[in-house]
Amino acid sequence: MITSKEWLPRIAKARSEEELVRTVREYLDAWEPSEIEKLPPHCRVALVSAGHDISWGAVTLVQCELKGGMDEETAETVRNMADVFVAAQQRLREILGQRYDPAPA
Repeated sequence: MITSKEWLPRIAKARSEEELVRTVREYLDAWEPSEIEKLPPHCRVALVSAGHDISWGAVTLVQCELKGGMDEETAETVRNMADVFVAAQQRLREILGQRYDPAPA
């Protein structure tokens, strides 16, 4: 199983929305399709092409995690994916916040 701890430092290092999207795509590509297929259909996040997809994925995975009703292996996968997407969403907020910061540089 892919763990969040190996991806969180990569997410933290992203310096732009494009770099962050690329990192999250690499994360998703690291999963085998058969692993993704084990997730309940409403918990699957398969496409990330922009920052708003990261936000959608974070909300979707956290809702799925909170809903429960999964076996332990599936629940652990969802938790790991939620951790990555929530961290990516937080990093996206930081990146976009810098872009719109009215304070002089």
